[in-house]
Amino acid sequence: MLTMLSAVATCERELMLERKREAQAVNPRKRGKGKAVDREGIKKALSDGVSVRKTAEIFNVAPSTVQRIKKEEEEA
Repeated sequence: MLTMLSAVATCERELMLERKREAQAVNPRKRGKGKAVDREGIKKALSDGVSVRKTAEIFNVAPSTVQRIKKEEEEA
């Protein structure tokens, strides 16, 4: 019984890896870390009085990212 489950798990793993390879072949550029955030630019915009939402829009990041950077700056 245990041998049967092991064989099924191995087969599933092979299928999963095959799908992953196919996806990477279609779009090889989508790998690794995402884009870096311009933390200094965001801090400068916030210190200049730009709103959190507007800053997020300018730097093309989520408002929560801007809020997190703002909070880190206030705590430092």
